[in-house]
Amino acid sequence: MAVVYPCEDDQRVLVAFTKFFVQQPTVKSVFRVNVHDVETLTDACQSVLGHLERITRLFLTSTSLNVVETPQAQIAKDAGSLAYQTGSVYPHLASNSSPAPYGVVLSESAGMAPLLLQNPKSYLRPQLDALNVMVAELDSSKETLRSINALYAYLWTTDVGVLRRYIVQDEKRHYIQKPMWEKSNMKACAPSALLASTPLCELVAEPTPAGASSTTPQDTGERAGETQKTDREQSEGEISSPSIPPPSYQALLALDAALLPSTQVRRSFMKFIQACDSLMEWADSVSGLLSGKDDVPKAGTYEVPSSNDSSQRRANTVPTPAEQLLAETNRETSRRTATKTVRIHRYEIRDVSHIYDMYYQQAECFFLPEYALLDPRIHQYLVQPSYFYALRILMEDMSTEMDRLQHIAASRTSAVRADTGLSPYDVFQYGAYMNGVPETHRVGMPAAGNPSRTWATGDDAELPKIVFRPTLPQFAFLRNTLRLLLSICLNESDRTAFKSFEEMYEKLVASARDAVEELHHLPKPPSSSHERGTGERPDCASSAAPQRRELILVSRESIARETLIPNKVAWPLSAEDRGRLHRGFEAYCDLRDSVRSLKSALDKDIKRKDETHRTRVLEACVAPDRDRVTIMAIEREREQREAILRERRASRGLLGAAQASWRTLARIATCKAEVQMEDLGIPSAPQRDDEGVDMTTTSPYHMEKVLLQASVNRLCTAVEAHGAHMEREYTGLFYRGERQRWAQRLDSLVGTASAVSVVFSP
Repeated sequence: MAVVYPCEDDQRVLVAFTKFFVQQPTVKSVFRVNVHDVETLTDACQSVLGHLERITRLFLTSTSLNVVETPQAQIAKDAGSLAYQTGSVYPHLASNSSPAPYGVVLSESAGMAPLLLQNPKSYLRPQLDALNVMVAELDSSKETLRSINALYAYLWTTDVGVLRRYIVQDEKRHYIQKPMWEKSNMKACAPSALLASTPLCELVAEPTPAGASSTTPQDTGERAGETQKTDREQSEGEISSPSIPPPSYQALLALDAALLPSTQVRRSFMKFIQACDSLMEWADSVSGLLSGKDDVPKAGTYEVPSSNDSSQRRANTVPTPAEQLLAETNRETSRRTATKTVRIHRYEIRDVSHIYDMYYQQAECFFLPEYALLDPRIHQYLVQPSYFYALRILMEDMSTEMDRLQHIAASRTSAVRADTGLSPYDVFQYGAYMNGVPETHRVGMPAAGNPSRTWATGDDAELPKIVFRPTLPQFAFLRNTLRLLLSICLNESDRTAFKSFEEMYEKLVASARDAVEELHHLPKPPSSSHERGTGERPDCASSAAPQRRELILVSRESIARETLIPNKVAWPLSAEDRGRLHRGFEAYCDLRDSVRSLKSALDKDIKRKDETHRTRVLEACVAPDRDRVTIMAIEREREQREAILRERRASRGLLGAAQASWRTLARIATCKAEVQMEDLGIPSAPQRDDEGVDMTTTSPYHMEKVLLQASVNRLCTAVEAHGAHMEREYTGLFYRGERQRWAQRLDSLVGTASAVSVVFSP
């Protein structure tokens, strides 16, 4: 379903860590560091980000992929893309055919969907070369990232903390299982001490050749020359011999904690891998749609265009005289055009257009303006987050329907294979083996020209091949297009929210500096407003907090005529000073309201986006890129977490059940959402997407917003502390808010009542 996409910040973080990592002397002594790794990594990340930007423009602004022509695209265009591109056996690929858009008439959504959804075949066919180049570059970038990761002992896909805990627990378990006499002979040594005592150069396992002990002086000299050549190549920045295996997980355990990547660095690496998989999956569905996969072919003889790959390779090499003579001899023969004859067997076409129409109409609605919201950062319309749930449900329904159709087609194949009365050749003719008859079934198979039974016999026992119209690739293209749309809108929406909050925070920090500078120059209250603590003597210091009398602003002319209560102090101020004082108080109140508003909005956004902007877990895309011991450590960690949760649920007992029942009744009484299974004491399975992959419980930019939230909380604490200081300094004149104003009035009322009760006490 939806995945997390990388951005420029992820590239900056990943490249900066790699540059720091390869410059460390400890790393150079353990790993085979290449001076060009940083440049290679940067190029791979830039390639992924560039193609991601082009796909985003294609979906949001209908900008063709052919807008920017690159040398790689021109090379791929000259080399040719697909076989049977002209004169194809499929009707929709014929050069004289102009496919019409898929006929769907819906009054409120007709014409609102982009051409990418209305007529993908005619819209994407001119962009097929650029699409093939994108797939090739994405695959190259992905393999580059994976190779660098494997070269550094899976540095970016290994949680060293989990690995250390697993090693310690495993050694303790083995130690407990040993007999007593063996334990007494063992020397106590901590695992960290064992790793520390091992030289770093020995952590790289170098295999010893089988005949290393019986070497001749000539072999020794040759090996010395090869060693000097290898050292010279490594000094020039080339990768060393691939026969030497990369370092194991023990090299990561021996590294200092300061040299290990943080969670943010590892997440950035996984984002690039996941982005490659997502874009390549959509490109594969486009290729399947344009190539006519699962379509019923058209009978006849068709010309097969010559492939340009072999001619391009021959052009890059210098032919020998024998090859030139052979080329001149076969020149006339090569002019003959290759043909391909297609004979049509029996097909059972099932019309599922009503199902596709239903899904297409629902998918087209997500491109309506009523479902979109203008993003102020990128100035494009994105699907509103309130419709993400409906979009997920639609994709799940489409995946379920595709599985059902595939099961229908596969069940016919299974029935043919299970029929014991059919020969292997008959099973192949019925379509049970699409890639040819297996070698184990070729025994006893009749000759190709004299089969025991053919499709042309018209036998009732023959089972035709089931195909659907529209085809399954068309379903897959619609579903994968919605997946990409959801991923783009989800990532852009969350990034926009984070950037807007970050910009607001920076503005508040700047305004806070100006406000504090203005508050420092406010008029200071008179010293007579200070009152010592109760029972405090003037000649001794006391730890009691100083008390302040309430201030009353009076004019300098009427100060002699004012009659004040003993607890209050008159503060004569001019009109100009009064204006400065009020402006300073208003500046602080505005700053405090802005900070509190930002804090509340950020808290609500994090909570809301964690529910609506869930994506596929990043660890799923790098599951193969791990060491075997790391995989076992992750599995052990998962089992321990599940055991802790089971114990926690079991320890609740009667009190936990009562609390769950009370929360359930409260939800029903207040007409909240459906009852949560956790409230009833029933553990719920982790949420999964339409492909069965676990989903996250947070939004893509949850970690960044949590760090920003901590900064906002510190700013809010500082503002509140400064306000409390001003309340003590300007008692009776300044209040942080209405709550503080009424609290002080209540304290004054309680003090007055207490004094009255003391006066009238018997």
